[in-house]
Amino acid sequence: MKSSIFRQLLCLLAAFLGLAWLNLEWLGRDLAPLAWDQAHHWLLAHQYKIVLSDPATWTRVFSVAIKYPYLFHLSLAAQFFLFGESIRYAAAVNLFWLFWLMLATWLIGRRLIGGWLGVAAAVLLGLLPVSAGLGREVLLEICLAATVSWTIYLLILSDYLQRRRIVLWLGFLAGLGMLAKWFYPALIAAPVAWCVWRIHRDGVRPDYKALGWALLICLGLSLPWYLHSPVTLFKILFADAVHYGETLGYPPVWSIAGWLQYPGYIFNEQMLLVPGAMALAGVIWAAGKGRGRESAWLLLWLLGGHLLLSLLLNKDLRFNYPLLPAACLLAFAWLKALPERGLRAGAAGLVLVWALVCLLGAGHGLAWFDQDRQLELGPLRPRLTAASAGYCRQPQPLDWGLERLIRAVAADAPGGSARLGVLASIPRFHKTAFTSIAKAESLPVELVSVLEPQHWQPGREPEGFFKDLAGADYLVIKTGRVSDGAIQGRAREMFLASSPGDPMLSIPLPDGSRALLYRLRR
Repeated sequence: MKSSIFRQLLCLLAAFLGLAWLNLEWLGRDLAPLAWDQAHHWLLAHQYKIVLSDPATWTRVFSVAIKYPYLFHLSLAAQFFLFGESIRYAAAVNLFWLFWLMLATWLIGRRLIGGWLGVAAAVLLGLLPVSAGLGREVLLEICLAATVSWTIYLLILSDYLQRRRIVLWLGFLAGLGMLAKWFYPALIAAPVAWCVWRIHRDGVRPDYKALGWALLICLGLSLPWYLHSPVTLFKILFADAVHYGETLGYPPVWSIAGWLQYPGYIFNEQMLLVPGAMALAGVIWAAGKGRGRESAWLLLWLLGGHLLLSLLLNKDLRFNYPLLPAACLLAFAWLKALPERGLRAGAAGLVLVWALVCLLGAGHGLAWFDQDRQLELGPLRPRLTAASAGYCRQPQPLDWGLERLIRAVAADAPGGSARLGVLASIPRFHKTAFTSIAKAESLPVELVSVLEPQHWQPGREPEGFFKDLAGADYLVIKTGRVSDGAIQGRAREMFLASSPGDPMLSIPLPDGSRALLYRLRR
């Protein structure tokens, strides 16, 4: 028994190291600056590093960020302490969380579907395009998925909340989950509700004393952050989220398109057709009569979580990622129905090989597999392979010139710090990315806002714009597309109409435009 567990763990570790090498090699070739939300997370981790560098400021850890809890950012800050504040390799922190996520998936598999099928499910999870894609982004979802998966594992292990030590660890995991992201409770709600129902139905007596302590542990870990600015947090989570979902054009909640949004993601972005079809077969098999409580955990984790997420107006591709470990486990659970062990191993192996080549196609340009290939199934168009999927794309070895522009400002500044404004806001060229580069390289350049249209008076827009511009020493403008709205382009035209002279630096950009750096004054 122990030798079998050791072999399973060894295979899991070998698969993880292979995935880690692929991700690090990819990050080494990608020169694209961080997109806005990623740069924002990078800057938060930078601030946490500053706060943690001095014991006198440790209490400020609760108030650095308003919208996002700090578990992911603290782990990134720890990476900064160990390896420096790299921007290109910042996303490598996801490898830490991916390891724990794959480990939890295997352990759940050992309990519910068998050890080797659990290994296959964990490896499939790591091979999914969405896992590779999110692993190369400075985003929270892999961290959140790890806390959710470990919570589900401990919930199963607790024997309906009767084992005191496991229940206490559950309290700790729940606290970490709340510090990973605020909709952690929605992702575990269905399994927890089923556990409570089984306790009531079977007359099980849980360890209430341990539950009380677990609740205190959870609240002690999470409440200090959630209470630091509850009014602002409430506004962000509810008022702003409604507007955000409407702005991005997601389908209404109470519509067929709204309920099919996440299943569509699974087949067309996150898993693609073959692993997605395996997961669907697993759902159908697990829903069959007499499958037992083992399948109930996985079904409720996957379907219950999707039900609650579908009630949100904002249906981002990455929001259901913490539910995909259940999909991967179900993808192999139904193989237990096959009569021969060799047949089960062969089927699992073929699925993993297919997932690997699809990953290499979408993320690394492997021929034939790097194209969008669809099956036509009536109105449905599930993708068999993809050029890019689920945040997974090929690296972009294209220099957007942000580092060169920042260094030029720092070298030209007469002394002290220089104030730089940026008149552009597209995913790879924006103020927040400039800020992260200045912080990473410890350059004395402060990024300032030069665009505050809410201060402009009707009919006096140029006067208002140049009043804002007076707070900057340098200005970067971009030719061509500058934003999704009209205001950036309008401000650019007002600046150019003022005859600013020749730029001190002009850099060609990968989209065919140019970045122009102007010295406003000494």
